[in-house]
Amino acid sequence: MARSRGATTFVVFIAIIGLILGYVVLATPPNKQSSTNQDEAANPDLLERAGAFRLGNENATVQIVEFSDFQCPACKTRKSEIDGLLEKYPNDVSLTYRYFPLSYHPGGMIGAQAAETAGRQGKFKEMYDKLFSDQDNINEDNVKKWALELGLDTNKFNKDLNSESVKSVINQDVDAGTKLNLQGTPTLYLNGKEVQGSLTNEVENVLST
Repeated sequence: MARSRGATTFVVFIAIIGLILGYVVLATPPNKQSSTNQDEAANPDLLERAGAFRLGNENATVQIVEFSDFQCPACKTRKSEIDGLLEKYPNDVSLTYRYFPLSYHPGGMIGAQAAETAGRQGKFKEMYDKLFSDQDNINEDNVKKWALELGLDTNKFNKDLNSESVKSVINQDVDAGTKLNLQGTPTLYLNGKEVQGSLTNEVENVLST
């Protein structure tokens, strides 16, 4: 009889352990990284802005949207990768540039203003290249000098540079990025989905399908 009671106690103990383990498995949240960042498309209303400057074919199969800061070293590195993709796949890849100047980069905001202002004279790409190539020296005096070197109408450039019209566009981009919960720059979206790993691999995966 004692042996039977011991066996029953052992069975109950095992059952309790099983219930506890089952609860732990059910209560453990799944890894959210892939579902949130790679599987779910971002709100297109936040990724798109009328008038945002685009490099490459507007009807490209691969549409990249980048939130970036002209004084961000990682953004400069990413630019080299993007330039390579635009050169290799001129008909298949495009980049839409969105401004996301960070407060701790002293030239981030004026750099964004310079790019937007130059773009209104048809020289976005030229100023974009210059800002990244000389990102440590971005300030108001220098962007005005670069505008002259790039052949812009400097009277108009200097007038528009600090205008509310230009600043409001940048603020729209910052607001969109904030609503997208950006964690830093650069942040890129490929066909609406945030890129987590190698941009080149993601692009080539899309183009190979």
